[in-house]
Amino acid sequence: MLGVEKAAAEAQRTWLDRQRFRPQQWSSRPRWRTYAEGSGEDWFGFVRVRQLDGLPEDIALIPLTGHTMGHAGIAVNRGGSWVMLAGDAYFYRDEMHVSRPCCTPGLRMYQWMMDKDRDSRRRNQKRLRQLKASHSDSVELFCSHDALEFEQLAGREARALL
Repeated sequence: MLGVEKAAAEAQRTWLDRQRFRPQQWSSRPRWRTYAEGSGEDWFGFVRVRQLDGLPEDIALIPLTGHTMGHAGIAVNRGGSWVMLAGDAYFYRDEMHVSRPCCTPGLRMYQWMMDKDRDSRRRNQKRLRQLKASHSDSVELFCSHDALEFEQLAGREARALL
């Protein structure tokens, strides 16, 4: 994770931080590894962090600040193309439309409530739209909240997990 994310989680400064970063879910804390933003090389116009400890180069941590101060996506090379989990950088697939991005009112409101840095989130959404538009043959993008994106990527219905 990015070092600033760990610092925010541990500091628990705001009510939102205390809801978002819950210590009772940190059983893996002894294994956490932190990285500095901007410490690596270019990845499709984004700066990935340096090589991740103990992991192959085919896994990249991509800073996408905004939702949280240390929010990041994870990209995995599938041998000729990449799949990228943008996490909470966006919540709804239509936000990635280049010409007319849009989001449902409820999700838009939720994103607004959860933002730590709205300008950064919007800047990173714009960059993700550009990535999708210019590298759709090399990078498949998905977020954490869109069931249809999940179903398309998984090749099955989301409810099959129930």
